[in-house]
Amino acid sequence: MGSNVNELKQRIQARRQHIEAELADLRAHGERAAQESRERLRAALDDLECHLKHGWDHMSEAVAGRLNDWLESTERGDAKGERPEQRAHRRAR
Repeated sequence: MGSNVNELKQRIQARRQHIEAELADLRAHGERAAQESRERLRAALDDLECHLKHGWDHMSEAVAGRLNDWLESTERGDAKGERPEQRAHRRAR
């Protein structure tokens, strides 16, 4: 694994831990806003798992780009929780 992939992996792991901590905090809240946030965070984690389905050792440039996009969107807090196929469908319109 190259140093760029190792750096990306570290950033992804840190962001995943942050999202999982946010999700744990939100589980204590029952109101609708907290539920929507939980769903958004779960969707962001599902999206990440989809990108990582082939593992870190088989990382293509395209997947690395999508992971960087994922990092940026979740760090801005604007991850919409869309699955990759939903985004592709939306872009195709």
